[in-house]
Amino acid sequence: MESKRPGSGFFQNDVYKDLLHAMRIDDENKFNQILTSENVNVNKVYEKGSDYGTLLDFCSVEGNKSKYIATLLNRGANPNLINSRTKKGPIHQVALQEDSESMRVLLEHRETDPNLLDNFGSTALHYACKNNDVEMVQTILQRPETNLNITNRKGKAPLHIVLDKEPSAEYVDVLHALLSKPDLDLTLTDYDGVTLQQMIEESYPDLVNELSVAGNDVRPNLDVSFLFQLLRRNNYRQFLNHVKGNRDILEGNDGSYTLLQYCCEYGIDDVAQALLDEGVDPNATCSTNIWPPIMIACRKGYVSIVKMLVNSKKTSYQPVNIETVLHCIVNGGYGKQGLSESNTEKNYQKCLSYLLQKVPKGRIDVNYRDKNGNTALHYAAKVGDQNIVLEMLNAGAYIGVCNKLNEPACADITQSTMERHLDSCIVTNDKLPRDEMFALIFNYSCLIPFNKSEDRVISNSSEHFIKVSINDNDGKHLHKSGETDPLIHMSKNHELRPLLTHPIFTSYLHLKWHKIKPYYFINLLGYFLFWFILTYYILGVYVSSPSDDPSLNTTSVEPKISNKHPTDYLAWALVLIFLLLIIVREMLQLIISPLKYVINPENWLEICIIVITILILFYDDSSIKHQISAIGILASWAEFVLLIGKHPSLSTNIEMFKTVSWNFLKFLAWYSILIVAFALCFYTLFKDATDEDNQFQYFGVSIFKTVVMLTGEFDSASIPFVLFPGLSRVLFVLFVFLIAIVLFNLLNGLAVSDTQAIKADAELVGYISQAKLISHVEEKVSNGFNCWGLLSTTYKFSNAINMFHEISEGKIRVYPNNANRVELDDMGLVKNRKHEETENCYEFKSIYMDPRIVKAAREILFKREHEKSHENYLVLVTEKENELRELLEEFKECLREYKDINLRMNQQFRA
Repeated sequence: MESKRPGSGFFQNDVYKDLLHAMRIDDENKFNQILTSENVNVNKVYEKGSDYGTLLDFCSVEGNKSKYIATLLNRGANPNLINSRTKKGPIHQVALQEDSESMRVLLEHRETDPNLLDNFGSTALHYACKNNDVEMVQTILQRPETNLNITNRKGKAPLHIVLDKEPSAEYVDVLHALLSKPDLDLTLTDYDGVTLQQMIEESYPDLVNELSVAGNDVRPNLDVSFLFQLLRRNNYRQFLNHVKGNRDILEGNDGSYTLLQYCCEYGIDDVAQALLDEGVDPNATCSTNIWPPIMIACRKGYVSIVKMLVNSKKTSYQPVNIETVLHCIVNGGYGKQGLSESNTEKNYQKCLSYLLQKVPKGRIDVNYRDKNGNTALHYAAKVGDQNIVLEMLNAGAYIGVCNKLNEPACADITQSTMERHLDSCIVTNDKLPRDEMFALIFNYSCLIPFNKSEDRVISNSSEHFIKVSINDNDGKHLHKSGETDPLIHMSKNHELRPLLTHPIFTSYLHLKWHKIKPYYFINLLGYFLFWFILTYYILGVYVSSPSDDPSLNTTSVEPKISNKHPTDYLAWALVLIFLLLIIVREMLQLIISPLKYVINPENWLEICIIVITILILFYDDSSIKHQISAIGILASWAEFVLLIGKHPSLSTNIEMFKTVSWNFLKFLAWYSILIVAFALCFYTLFKDATDEDNQFQYFGVSIFKTVVMLTGEFDSASIPFVLFPGLSRVLFVLFVFLIAIVLFNLLNGLAVSDTQAIKADAELVGYISQAKLISHVEEKVSNGFNCWGLLSTTYKFSNAINMFHEISEGKIRVYPNNANRVELDDMGLVKNRKHEETENCYEFKSIYMDPRIVKAAREILFKREHEKSHENYLVLVTEKENELRELLEEFKECLREYKDINLRMNQQFRA
């Protein structure tokens, strides 16, 4: 039988399934055979279905699997792994199952920790005592490392578990086993302050004589469970007295928390500071609690503790469980508070501000995405905390990042918040406005796609579009982000759409247009040549070829260019060459984004052009060549109009045409039922008329005639009213009123309304069209080459159109007093003059900002300065008002003193 190789994915899963199945059906031979013949990881965690844990976990839970446990331990199984779902280790499960033989096997393995804690802070001895399992207790106590004095999270030692039960003779054997240990500390107290010795004297007076043995060899070292008791009892002063000089035990845990994690969970800031001063690891966790202290403190919002941890140079900010500290802050602020919450100050915004200000850039990724693909900005925007949203945006959060549902981070940001941030992105260099070097600084940090992070684009990457891992384990989710994606997302958001006219976005589009303009004109020039040569070939060669003679009517799939002028050969060849280029271009677009390609009507027009051109070049049938030629001319010219209309200066007109056409079609689609109804009426009334020019004789012709009549071309003289003079004239008048007058004027009114709406937002429509064009060119130029594996070419062309491939801070300077010159040296757009001659044709020696954009930016600055002056004025007025109130109070005090003095003097005179 052929063995299954565990390193090969599918077969590996089968091996582990077989291994688990063999254990459960008690097939020891097969179990050992698989372990021996296959390269099996005995510590593998089963995660699918109801089974969750390692093989050792399953053996411990099943019970009576001591042989399998021994085999796994010999093969290297870790007996101290805590199951992340049950929060218990194998030794706890064996104790709960009362499987003494399996416990013996586990404890014979020297790596097994008999004092291993679960999430309740209990050891296996706690559960053995709870079950009154004498044999299990004796087995555990045989290990000399067993600590009888560990207290769980309820402050109970194993002996407490027994003594808390109703006194009974059945517990005596367990008590004998425990009291026989000289290291048992009888001074341990419960929450009521009663010691173990007092409890024994009260419940089991017959065992008092055995107390002389217990407690003779109590370990003098401080125990971590004792420290946790002090914390749970709020005895912080005593805790602090025991902290100094005992660093070794300060790293311990109670099964659910380390000491520092506990302080972060319950806001015990003074103890947390003492622990950090003693050098406790600020990143330490325990097996049942993977959250580091900084993330716990952020989730709780304890400002003082967050500051302590941030000030520690050892604190790590690495993501845990696909979350960052930023996720913890945003999500923690909207969770339910427990009953035992601390009085320590909670302020999530202060926590966020301190982190973003004090932690060096690069150590916290503001754009890191969790298992759902959401960044911290996604959550902050969804819950509507605008202050935190502004903090995230100011820290450089990317507004175009999408989650698994393809929702961008900016989708839930309010217009006012986004506008406030955009306004703050425009500042000056603090020079006087009349100074020649006065500059406006535009900050595009919120538009930088994943700059300088593990999942972001790197300057030496071979791809322009950023591959962004969703950070999940399967790695199946891969998103590609272009530089104009945020603008495309905003254009689809009704609330944020008007902000595309903001100077930050318009200046950004202005710069991007300079980058992609060469590609647009190259594409336009290429199609112009194809359009011109194809039109010449159709009119000058194809429709006037000799095959027009019926006697020469042939059907052929070969080019019929015999007996033609040499220029006709050349035209045919040029059309073929350009056709092949267009086919390659369309194939690239289809490969890059199949769904997007299929749903775009313009692509279907281009496919039609390709098919028609192929027919024109290779199908010379005189019966259809005129129809093919007509369709070819219309389609190619329509595509040329659409291509020219993508230019920013013409985009508004094309948008008007598209919008009006689409609305017409939607409107007519509904009322076409009424039009067809009239066509059927006319066909029914007039089909039997004998007139030669009867246009209602056939159903199809009747519909065509009715549609033509919709435009006002009635030609009523040709309508045969004589057959049914009364009814036919009534229906005709009704048609004229409802369709030709009412419906047609409704359509005209709709067109006028759409045109006026587009003209009112002409500027916005133009910018949206420009953003779509830039995004389209980005996708074609950069991703097109990459689809064919031309990575070096992709990198070259992506750098030519990518603004952020070498960016450091995403800022530009515009000099209004120097012809609006743009300084982009840091962005790699303007090169040093000594290298200008060697630069390729895609770079520009100088770029100047649109004066209208500069004017809008200065208006924002003026408005901000005015608001600041107004605020300062209000502050000054408030201060003066407070001073006047203070003077008034002083005057009133003086007046009271004067009245008292006057009263005393009057009393003295009277006396």
